[in-house]
Amino acid sequence: MNTIERVIVSLVKSAIDGSRAEVPADANWKDILRIGERYKVIPLLYQGVTNSEISVPETVMGRMQNIVLSNLMLDQKQLYELSNLQKAFDENGIDYMPVKGILMKDLYPNTELRPMGDGDILIRMTQKEKIADAMDRLGYVFAYESTHEWAFDKNGVHVELHKRLIPLQNTDYCAYYGDGWKFAKETGNGTRYALSDEDHYIYIFTHFAKHYRDGGIGVLHMADLWIYTREKNVQTPYVRAELEKLDLLRFYDNVFETIHAWFEGGPQTEMTEFITRRIFSYGRWGTETSRIMAKGVRDSKSVPLGKLRVKQITEAMFPGMLRMQYRYPILQKYGFLLPVMWIARWFDFLLFKHDRIRDKVKAIKISTEDNVSAYQNELDYVGLDYNF
Repeated sequence: MNTIERVIVSLVKSAIDGSRAEVPADANWKDILRIGERYKVIPLLYQGVTNSEISVPETVMGRMQNIVLSNLMLDQKQLYELSNLQKAFDENGIDYMPVKGILMKDLYPNTELRPMGDGDILIRMTQKEKIADAMDRLGYVFAYESTHEWAFDKNGVHVELHKRLIPLQNTDYCAYYGDGWKFAKETGNGTRYALSDEDHYIYIFTHFAKHYRDGGIGVLHMADLWIYTREKNVQTPYVRAELEKLDLLRFYDNVFETIHAWFEGGPQTEMTEFITRRIFSYGRWGTETSRIMAKGVRDSKSVPLGKLRVKQITEAMFPGMLRMQYRYPILQKYGFLLPVMWIARWFDFLLFKHDRIRDKVKAIKISTEDNVSAYQNELDYVGLDYNF
Protein backbone atom coordinates (compact mmCIF):
# COMPACT_ATOMS: atom_id res chain seq x y z
CA MET A 1 0.00 0.00 0.00
CA ASN A 2 1.14 3.53 -0.64
CA THR A 3 1.03 6.22 2.06
CA ILE A 4 -2.45 7.54 1.26
CA GLU A 5 -3.93 4.04 1.08
CA ARG A 6 -2.38 3.19 4.46
CA VAL A 7 -3.80 6.36 6.01
CA ILE A 8 -7.30 5.68 4.71
CA VAL A 9 -7.27 2.07 5.86
CA SER A 10 -5.85 3.08 9.26
CA LEU A 11 -8.59 5.71 9.77
CA VAL A 12 -11.34 3.27 8.73
CA LYS A 13 -9.97 0.72 11.20
CA SER A 14 -9.87 3.35 13.96
CA ALA A 15 -13.49 4.28 13.33
CA ILE A 16 -14.56 0.65 13.68
CA ASP A 17 -12.40 -0.70 16.51
CA GLY A 18 -11.35 2.50 18.33
CA SER A 19 -7.63 1.98 17.72
CA ARG A 20 -5.37 4.97 17.18
CA ALA A 21 -4.63 5.62 13.51
CA GLU A 22 -1.06 6.27 12.45
CA VAL A 23 -0.91 9.25 10.09
CA PRO A 24 2.38 10.85 8.98
CA ALA A 25 2.75 14.56 9.65
CA ASP A 26 3.11 15.34 5.95
CA ALA A 27 -0.02 13.41 4.90
CA ASN A 28 -1.71 14.83 1.80
CA TRP A 29 -5.13 15.60 3.23
CA LYS A 30 -6.51 16.94 -0.03
CA ASP A 31 -5.91 13.58 -1.70
CA ILE A 32 -7.24 11.73 1.35
CA LEU A 33 -10.40 13.83 1.20
CA ARG A 34 -10.76 13.30 -2.55
CA ILE A 35 -10.42 9.53 -2.29
CA GLY A 36 -12.65 9.41 0.79
CA GLU A 37 -15.41 11.22 -1.10
CA ARG A 38 -14.98 8.95 -4.12
CA TYR A 39 -15.40 5.85 -1.96
CA LYS A 40 -18.11 7.25 0.33
CA VAL A 41 -16.09 6.66 3.51
CA ILE A 42 -15.81 10.24 4.82
CA PRO A 43 -17.90 9.45 7.96
CA LEU A 44 -15.42 6.68 8.80
CA LEU A 45 -12.40 8.87 8.09
CA TYR A 46 -13.81 11.68 10.21
CA GLN A 47 -14.49 9.29 13.11
CA GLY A 48 -10.97 7.90 12.77
CA VAL A 49 -9.53 11.42 12.87
CA THR A 50 -11.60 12.21 15.97
CA ASN A 51 -10.69 8.95 17.73
CA SER A 52 -7.00 9.49 17.01
CA GLU A 53 -6.98 13.22 17.87
CA ILE A 54 -5.30 14.08 14.57
CA SER A 55 -4.82 17.67 13.44
CA VAL A 56 -6.31 18.19 9.98
CA PRO A 57 -6.21 21.34 7.80
CA GLU A 58 -9.21 23.55 8.52
CA THR A 59 -10.57 23.48 4.96
CA VAL A 60 -10.43 19.67 4.84
CA MET A 61 -11.97 19.34 8.30
CA GLY A 62 -14.78 21.71 7.34
CA ARG A 63 -15.56 19.70 4.22
CA MET A 64 -15.54 16.47 6.21
CA GLN A 65 -17.89 17.92 8.82
CA ASN A 66 -20.35 19.06 6.14
CA ILE A 67 -20.39 15.59 4.57
CA VAL A 68 -20.77 13.93 7.98
CA LEU A 69 -23.70 16.20 8.86
CA SER A 70 -25.44 15.54 5.53
CA ASN A 71 -24.90 11.80 5.93
CA LEU A 72 -26.23 11.90 9.51
CA MET A 73 -29.45 13.56 8.33
CA LEU A 74 -29.84 11.05 5.49
CA ASP A 75 -29.14 8.16 7.85
CA GLN A 76 -31.89 9.24 10.25
CA LYS A 77 -34.30 9.81 7.38
CA GLN A 78 -33.53 6.36 5.95
CA LEU A 79 -33.97 4.64 9.31
CA TYR A 80 -37.28 6.41 9.91
CA GLU A 81 -38.75 5.75 6.47
CA LEU A 82 -37.58 2.13 6.30
CA SER A 83 -38.99 1.46 9.75
CA ASN A 84 -42.37 2.79 8.62
CA LEU A 85 -42.19 0.79 5.41
CA GLN A 86 -41.49 -2.46 7.23
CA LYS A 87 -44.28 -1.73 9.72
CA ALA A 88 -46.69 -1.18 6.81
CA PHE A 89 -45.62 -4.45 5.21
CA ASP A 90 -46.25 -6.28 8.51
CA GLU A 91 -49.69 -4.70 8.89
CA ASN A 92 -50.67 -5.57 5.32
CA GLY A 93 -49.44 -9.16 5.30
CA ILE A 94 -46.62 -8.45 2.85
CA ASP A 95 -43.63 -10.79 3.09
CA TYR A 96 -40.26 -9.03 3.01
CA MET A 97 -36.60 -9.63 3.80
CA PRO A 98 -34.13 -6.74 4.36
CA VAL A 99 -30.57 -7.40 3.15
CA LYS A 100 -27.18 -5.72 2.74
CA GLY A 101 -26.87 -2.12 3.97
CA ILE A 102 -30.03 -2.10 6.08
CA LEU A 103 -28.50 -4.85 8.23
CA MET A 104 -24.86 -3.80 7.89
CA LYS A 105 -25.56 -0.43 9.50
CA ASP A 106 -26.32 -2.07 12.84
CA LEU A 107 -22.90 -3.74 12.95
CA TYR A 108 -21.02 -0.42 12.94
CA PRO A 109 -20.42 1.54 16.17
CA ASN A 110 -22.97 4.12 14.91
CA THR A 111 -25.37 3.63 11.99
CA GLU A 112 -24.30 6.88 10.31
CA LEU A 113 -20.76 5.49 9.91
CA ARG A 114 -22.11 3.14 7.25
CA PRO A 115 -23.52 5.25 4.37
CA MET A 116 -26.24 3.53 2.35
CA GLY A 117 -27.30 4.57 -1.12
CA ASP A 118 -30.53 2.61 -1.03
CA GLY A 119 -32.51 0.21 1.11
CA ASP A 120 -32.54 -3.32 -0.33
CA ILE A 121 -35.53 -5.52 0.51
CA LEU A 122 -36.51 -8.83 -1.08
CA ILE A 123 -40.23 -9.11 -1.85
CA ARG A 124 -42.54 -11.62 -3.52
CA MET A 125 -43.84 -10.42 -6.88
CA THR A 126 -47.01 -12.47 -6.30
CA GLN A 127 -47.86 -9.66 -3.84
CA LYS A 128 -47.12 -6.87 -6.30
CA GLU A 129 -50.56 -5.21 -6.12
CA LYS A 130 -50.52 -5.12 -2.32
CA ILE A 131 -46.98 -3.75 -2.35
CA ALA A 132 -47.82 -1.04 -4.90
CA ASP A 133 -50.78 0.05 -2.81
CA ALA A 134 -48.70 0.15 0.39
CA MET A 135 -45.90 2.14 -1.28
CA ASP A 136 -48.43 4.62 -2.66
CA ARG A 137 -50.06 5.14 0.75
CA LEU A 138 -46.62 5.67 2.30
CA GLY A 139 -45.91 8.43 -0.21
CA TYR A 140 -43.30 6.67 -2.33
CA VAL A 141 -42.99 7.52 -6.03
CA PHE A 142 -42.20 4.79 -8.57
CA ALA A 143 -38.68 5.26 -9.98
CA TYR A 144 -38.05 2.32 -12.32
CA GLU A 145 -38.39 -1.43 -12.70
CA SER A 146 -35.73 -3.82 -13.98
CA THR A 147 -35.52 -7.59 -14.24
CA HIS A 148 -34.45 -7.93 -10.62
CA GLU A 149 -35.66 -4.84 -8.75
CA TRP A 150 -38.58 -2.48 -8.36
CA ALA A 151 -37.42 0.95 -7.17
CA PHE A 152 -39.17 3.81 -5.35
CA ASP A 153 -38.17 7.22 -4.01
CA LYS A 154 -39.43 9.39 -1.17
CA ASN A 155 -37.84 12.64 0.02
CA GLY A 156 -34.32 11.55 -0.90
CA VAL A 157 -34.75 7.98 0.36
CA HIS A 158 -34.28 5.37 -2.37
CA VAL A 159 -35.71 1.89 -1.86
CA GLU A 160 -35.01 -1.10 -4.09
CA LEU A 161 -37.55 -3.88 -3.70
CA HIS A 162 -35.81 -6.93 -5.08
CA LYS A 163 -37.62 -9.51 -7.16
CA ARG A 164 -34.54 -11.68 -6.76
CA LEU A 165 -31.28 -11.33 -4.87
CA ILE A 166 -29.03 -11.50 -7.95
CA PRO A 167 -29.66 -9.93 -11.39
CA LEU A 168 -30.53 -12.43 -14.12
CA GLN A 169 -27.50 -11.54 -16.23
CA ASN A 170 -25.26 -13.02 -13.51
CA THR A 171 -26.37 -16.46 -14.55
CA ASP A 172 -23.85 -18.37 -12.43
CA TYR A 173 -24.75 -16.68 -9.13
CA CYS A 174 -28.42 -16.47 -10.09
CA ALA A 175 -28.48 -20.26 -10.58
CA TYR A 176 -27.39 -20.67 -6.95
CA TYR A 177 -29.88 -18.20 -5.46
CA GLY A 178 -32.96 -18.43 -7.66
CA ASP A 179 -35.15 -15.62 -6.39
CA GLY A 180 -33.57 -15.99 -2.94
CA TRP A 181 -36.62 -17.06 -0.98
CA LYS A 182 -35.40 -20.64 -0.52
CA PHE A 183 -32.80 -19.25 1.92
CA ALA A 184 -35.29 -17.10 3.87
CA LYS A 185 -36.24 -17.97 7.44
CA GLU A 186 -39.20 -16.72 9.45
CA THR A 187 -38.23 -14.35 12.25
CA GLY A 188 -41.45 -14.43 14.29
CA ASN A 189 -41.62 -10.67 13.77
CA GLY A 190 -44.67 -10.02 11.60
CA THR A 191 -44.09 -10.91 7.96
CA ARG A 192 -40.37 -10.17 8.13
CA TYR A 193 -37.97 -12.87 6.99
CA ALA A 194 -34.19 -13.07 7.31
CA LEU A 195 -31.20 -14.93 6.01
CA SER A 196 -29.16 -16.75 8.61
CA ASP A 197 -25.97 -14.92 9.59
CA GLU A 198 -23.98 -17.38 7.48
CA ASP A 199 -26.21 -17.08 4.43
CA HIS A 200 -26.25 -13.30 4.62
CA TYR A 201 -22.47 -13.34 4.82
CA ILE A 202 -22.30 -15.55 1.73
CA TYR A 203 -24.70 -13.19 -0.02
CA ILE A 204 -22.78 -10.00 0.73
CA PHE A 205 -19.57 -11.70 -0.40
CA THR A 206 -21.25 -12.86 -3.63
CA HIS A 207 -22.43 -9.28 -4.14
CA PHE A 208 -18.85 -8.13 -3.50
CA ALA A 209 -17.52 -10.61 -6.09
CA LYS A 210 -20.17 -9.60 -8.62
CA HIS A 211 -19.11 -5.95 -8.49
CA TYR A 212 -15.39 -6.75 -8.38
CA ARG A 213 -15.52 -8.75 -11.59
CA ASP A 214 -17.94 -6.29 -13.25
CA GLY A 215 -15.48 -3.43 -12.93
CA GLY A 216 -14.77 -2.49 -9.32
CA ILE A 217 -15.70 -2.54 -5.64
CA GLY A 218 -14.98 -0.05 -2.88
CA VAL A 219 -13.21 0.35 0.45
CA LEU A 220 -16.52 0.39 2.34
CA HIS A 221 -17.32 -3.14 1.18
CA MET A 222 -13.96 -4.38 2.45
CA ALA A 223 -14.85 -2.82 5.80
CA ASP A 224 -18.26 -4.56 5.67
CA LEU A 225 -16.63 -7.96 5.28
CA TRP A 226 -14.17 -7.30 8.09
CA ILE A 227 -16.75 -6.02 10.54
CA TYR A 228 -19.11 -8.91 9.76
CA THR A 229 -16.43 -11.44 10.71
CA ARG A 230 -15.65 -9.44 13.87
CA GLU A 231 -19.25 -9.33 15.02
CA LYS A 232 -20.57 -12.73 13.94
CA ASN A 233 -19.29 -16.30 13.94
CA VAL A 234 -19.55 -16.92 10.21
CA GLN A 235 -16.21 -18.26 9.03
CA THR A 236 -17.50 -21.82 9.21
CA PRO A 237 -17.21 -25.04 7.16
CA TYR A 238 -20.74 -24.38 5.84
CA VAL A 239 -19.70 -20.99 4.47
CA ARG A 240 -16.64 -22.44 2.77
CA ALA A 241 -18.67 -25.28 1.28
CA GLU A 242 -21.26 -22.88 -0.17
CA LEU A 243 -18.58 -20.56 -1.54
CA GLU A 244 -17.04 -23.61 -3.22
CA LYS A 245 -20.40 -24.25 -4.91
CA LEU A 246 -20.35 -20.66 -6.14
CA ASP A 247 -16.75 -21.09 -7.35
CA LEU A 248 -15.76 -18.23 -5.04
CA LEU A 249 -13.59 -19.96 -2.46
CA ARG A 250 -10.19 -19.06 -3.93
CA PHE A 251 -11.28 -15.45 -4.41
CA TYR A 252 -12.62 -15.42 -0.83
CA ASP A 253 -9.28 -16.59 0.56
CA ASN A 254 -7.41 -13.95 -1.45
CA VAL A 255 -9.76 -11.17 -0.35
CA PHE A 256 -9.41 -12.17 3.30
CA GLU A 257 -5.67 -12.31 3.00
CA THR A 258 -5.99 -8.67 1.90
CA ILE A 259 -8.41 -7.79 4.71
CA HIS A 260 -5.99 -9.35 7.19
CA ALA A 261 -3.20 -7.18 5.75
CA TRP A 262 -5.37 -4.06 5.88
CA PHE A 263 -6.94 -4.29 9.31
CA GLU A 264 -5.12 -6.93 11.36
CA GLY A 265 -1.43 -6.40 10.70
CA GLY A 266 -1.10 -9.33 8.32
CA PRO A 267 1.74 -9.53 5.80
CA GLN A 268 1.50 -7.63 2.53
CA THR A 269 1.98 -10.08 -0.32
CA GLU A 270 1.90 -9.84 -4.09
CA MET A 271 -1.77 -10.86 -3.95
CA THR A 272 -2.78 -8.35 -1.27
CA GLU A 273 -0.96 -5.58 -3.12
CA PHE A 274 -2.69 -6.51 -6.37
CA ILE A 275 -6.18 -6.47 -4.83
CA THR A 276 -5.43 -3.28 -2.89
CA ARG A 277 -4.22 -1.47 -6.00
CA ARG A 278 -7.22 -2.64 -7.99
CA ILE A 279 -9.70 -1.45 -5.34
CA PHE A 280 -8.07 1.97 -5.04
CA SER A 281 -7.55 2.36 -8.80
CA TYR A 282 -10.82 1.14 -10.26
CA GLY A 283 -13.25 3.04 -8.06
CA ARG A 284 -16.26 2.15 -5.97
CA TRP A 285 -18.18 0.64 -8.90
CA GLY A 286 -15.36 0.56 -11.45
CA THR A 287 -14.12 2.95 -14.09
CA GLU A 288 -15.74 3.32 -17.49
CA THR A 289 -12.89 1.31 -19.02
CA SER A 290 -13.01 -1.49 -16.44
CA ARG A 291 -16.76 -1.86 -16.90
CA ILE A 292 -16.30 -2.07 -20.66
CA MET A 293 -13.57 -4.68 -20.24
CA ALA A 294 -15.78 -6.69 -17.88
CA LYS A 295 -18.57 -6.72 -20.43
CA GLY A 296 -16.07 -7.83 -23.05
CA VAL A 297 -15.07 -10.80 -20.90
CA ARG A 298 -18.73 -11.68 -20.28
CA ASP A 299 -19.47 -11.52 -23.99
CA SER A 300 -16.41 -13.63 -24.79
CA LYS A 301 -17.99 -16.54 -22.94
CA SER A 302 -20.52 -16.93 -25.74
CA VAL A 303 -18.64 -15.44 -28.70
CA PRO A 304 -15.01 -15.97 -29.81
CA LEU A 305 -12.83 -12.93 -29.13
CA GLY A 306 -12.36 -12.41 -32.85
CA LYS A 307 -16.10 -11.89 -33.28
CA LEU A 308 -16.60 -9.81 -30.15
CA ARG A 309 -16.94 -6.49 -31.94
CA VAL A 310 -19.59 -7.89 -34.27
CA LYS A 311 -21.58 -8.98 -31.22
CA GLN A 312 -21.17 -5.58 -29.56
CA ILE A 313 -22.31 -3.71 -32.67
CA THR A 314 -25.31 -6.03 -33.03
CA GLU A 315 -26.25 -5.58 -29.36
CA ALA A 316 -25.88 -1.81 -29.65
CA MET A 317 -28.29 -1.78 -32.58
CA PHE A 318 -30.66 -4.51 -31.38
CA PRO A 319 -30.55 -4.90 -27.57
CA GLY A 320 -32.14 -8.02 -26.13
CA MET A 321 -35.61 -8.14 -24.63
CA LEU A 322 -34.41 -7.85 -21.00
CA ARG A 323 -32.50 -4.62 -21.64
CA MET A 324 -35.31 -3.20 -23.74
CA GLN A 325 -37.94 -4.01 -21.10
CA TYR A 326 -35.94 -1.99 -18.59
CA ARG A 327 -35.98 1.03 -20.91
CA TYR A 328 -39.48 0.47 -22.33
CA PRO A 329 -41.67 -1.18 -19.66
CA ILE A 330 -44.52 -1.57 -22.18
CA LEU A 331 -42.57 -4.54 -23.57
CA GLN A 332 -43.19 -6.46 -20.35
CA LYS A 333 -46.80 -6.77 -21.46
CA TYR A 334 -46.53 -6.40 -25.24
CA GLY A 335 -43.32 -8.18 -26.25
CA PHE A 336 -44.31 -8.23 -29.92
CA LEU A 337 -43.58 -4.47 -30.05
CA LEU A 338 -39.83 -5.09 -29.68
CA PRO A 339 -38.96 -4.18 -33.33
CA VAL A 340 -40.99 -0.96 -33.01
CA MET A 341 -39.15 -0.03 -29.82
CA TRP A 342 -35.80 -0.65 -31.52
CA ILE A 343 -36.74 1.97 -34.11
CA ALA A 344 -37.95 4.36 -31.40
CA ARG A 345 -34.65 3.89 -29.59
CA TRP A 346 -32.63 4.66 -32.73
CA PHE A 347 -34.48 7.94 -33.23
CA ASP A 348 -34.11 8.79 -29.53
CA PHE A 349 -30.33 8.31 -29.74
CA LEU A 350 -29.94 10.14 -33.05
CA LEU A 351 -31.99 13.15 -32.01
CA PHE A 352 -31.23 13.55 -28.31
CA LYS A 353 -28.38 11.32 -27.15
CA HIS A 354 -25.32 11.88 -29.30
CA ASP A 355 -23.16 11.33 -26.20
CA ARG A 356 -24.55 7.80 -25.82
CA ILE A 357 -23.59 7.04 -29.42
CA ARG A 358 -20.05 8.27 -28.70
CA ASP A 359 -19.94 6.05 -25.60
CA LYS A 360 -20.99 3.00 -27.61
CA VAL A 361 -18.33 3.69 -30.26
CA LYS A 362 -15.70 4.19 -27.56
CA ALA A 363 -16.65 0.93 -25.86
CA ILE A 364 -16.31 -0.98 -29.12
CA LYS A 365 -12.91 0.59 -29.79
CA ILE A 366 -11.62 -0.24 -26.28
CA SER A 367 -12.77 -3.87 -26.42
CA THR A 368 -9.80 -5.19 -28.33
CA GLU A 369 -8.77 -8.82 -28.01
CA ASP A 370 -5.65 -7.81 -26.06
CA ASN A 371 -7.57 -5.59 -23.59
CA VAL A 372 -10.27 -8.18 -22.96
CA SER A 373 -7.68 -10.93 -22.51
CA ALA A 374 -5.75 -8.76 -20.04
CA TYR A 375 -8.89 -8.19 -17.96
CA GLN A 376 -9.64 -11.92 -18.02
CA ASN A 377 -6.11 -12.55 -16.73
CA GLU A 378 -6.72 -10.10 -13.86
CA LEU A 379 -9.81 -12.07 -12.84
CA ASP A 380 -8.04 -15.42 -13.23
CA TYR A 381 -5.22 -14.24 -10.97
CA VAL A 382 -7.50 -13.49 -8.01
CA GLY A 383 -9.75 -16.53 -8.56
CA LEU A 384 -12.74 -15.08 -10.41
CA ASP A 385 -14.43 -15.79 -13.70
CA TYR A 386 -17.79 -15.61 -15.43
CA ASN A 387 -18.97 -19.21 -15.22
CA PHE A 388 -21.64 -18.89 -17.86
